[in-house]
Amino acid sequence: MKKKFLYFIKNFELVTAAAMLMFMSFVIILQVIMRFVFHNSLAWSEELARYLFVWITYLGTSYAVTAEKHMRVDAFVSIFPKKIQFYLHIFSDVACLIFFGIVAYCSLGLVTTFMQTGQMAASIKIPTWILYASVLAGAMLTAVRLIQHMVKLIRNNRR
Repeated sequence: MKKKFLYFIKNFELVTAAAMLMFMSFVIILQVIMRFVFHNSLAWSEELARYLFVWITYLGTSYAVTAEKHMRVDAFVSIFPKKIQFYLHIFSDVACLIFFGIVAYCSLGLVTTFMQTGQMAASIKIPTWILYASVLAGAMLTAVRLIQHMVKLIRNNRR
């Protein structure tokens, strides 16, 4: 049980995004079948697919940090000695952490505003703040993963 929980925590973004991607694919395939086989369209499917896609995107940003798959200019970093490379990686992570902290702070204000207005999505009738919460969740998860990455870098550098 503990191993499964630790796996889920380590791979939360991957597992959640994969589940959302499967559900989004199901909704889109259902829409195609309804449109071309039954000549009837589902009003809510495209909006739901868009919401899921946005959530998948922001979860993917966090997962990219976890898997160390973010785009980097390795050619620039690799010309420096290992000691300097370490500091460049830390600097990069700190700069990203500041950026995602600002994004999280700004999106918190946006989510709060949409919660107060009570605005609902047009066809699926769920609160629009749920869509904007994807930015907040993605930024916060990315910040946590950046901190984990920096700790890992520091531990590996001490060896």
